[in-house]
Amino acid sequence: MEHSVADLQRALAAALDTLARTGGDWRAIEAPGLRGVDLSTAPLVLIGAGSVIAQPFVAHALAHLNVAGVVDNARAGTVQHGHTILDDAGLRALMARRPDLVGVMCCCADRAVEHFSALWAPGGRPLLSLFQAMRHAGLETPDAFSDPAGIAALLDRRDVWEGYADEESRRTYLSLLLHRLTWDRAWIEPRRLPYKAMYFFTDALDVGTDETLVDGGAFDGDTVVYFHERTAGRYRAVHAFEVDPANVDALRRRTADIPRVTVHPLGLWDGDATLRLSAGGAASSVGDGSGVEVPVRALDGLDLGPVSLIKLDIEGAEIPALRGAADTIRRHKPKLSLAVYHKPDDLAAVQDAISAIRPDYRFRLRHHSPIFHDTVLYAE
Repeated sequence: MEHSVADLQRALAAALDTLARTGGDWRAIEAPGLRGVDLSTAPLVLIGAGSVIAQPFVAHALAHLNVAGVVDNARAGTVQHGHTILDDAGLRALMARRPDLVGVMCCCADRAVEHFSALWAPGGRPLLSLFQAMRHAGLETPDAFSDPAGIAALLDRRDVWEGYADEESRRTYLSLLLHRLTWDRAWIEPRRLPYKAMYFFTDALDVGTDETLVDGGAFDGDTVVYFHERTAGRYRAVHAFEVDPANVDALRRRTADIPRVTVHPLGLWDGDATLRLSAGGAASSVGDGSGVEVPVRALDGLDLGPVSLIKLDIEGAEIPALRGAADTIRRHKPKLSLAVYHKPDDLAAVQDAISAIRPDYRFRLRHHSPIFHDTVLYAE
């Protein structure tokens, strides 16, 4: 169902008011079809149960809840906790035998969610998102993101969401807040774009054919490959920054045949320092953790020349990296593609950081995930 900005604003205000009146009872703002679900007795099917992010819930469900089936195409036929893991056909057969099933969408990747949602839809049975199910089971969810006070504060930032350059951005902002408050995917599904569209394949930013790209958080080179595809190889240069030593070799291999790519095995920050890395593959972050020591630098001190496009997805270090690129931003006004989902207030705080450096940017917002991850702020 499509909602106007006014509809979304009213729905969000009403949900916050309901929570205030009910002492924070999250069941009072659930979709009507889910309010009667009792996970302690309902026969559950765990869909996409191999998802890494879902493992705490899957383990809890197998040990304590009434699990009728476990679905994971990659492990079909193997046995987990007494359950033979099902594939698509097994899920269809189980649905035919058990009309009382309640589904839990354990996977969070866009293609997997689309695939299993299509299989599940014909039955019209209840389907909980992973975080809805965790709430029902009394497990810890990303509470900082669903905190009503924090969401109310973001709703009050009308200067942010009313100031976007287009209506789609305003809808995306408010829909994300409703999703965080309820963990109901129905709020973000109308706004969700393909994962591959992040950063470069988007209507929210004009990516040209003469760009010099700074790719902060290049991981294994996937975004460099996407940029090369988006521009058909027509660009000046790519500077790929990756702070996790475990990813750098893969980055070099994947980009070896792509011209004019320089790999920088360091992180972007607001100054030159050595920090500790909390390694996590695609989600490695720097700070005061207990991992290996890694170098970080300010972009302004690297003498890269004019930069026309900066992409940052660096696990919560986006604001320090922007401060370290302040001179570059003031002088060249590069286009920006920035992750704004690592911290609860990033939706407003990253935009504030940009405007403090240079106030003449125009902003757009897009979302690329079935959960609260992969939200991108575009500025030009």
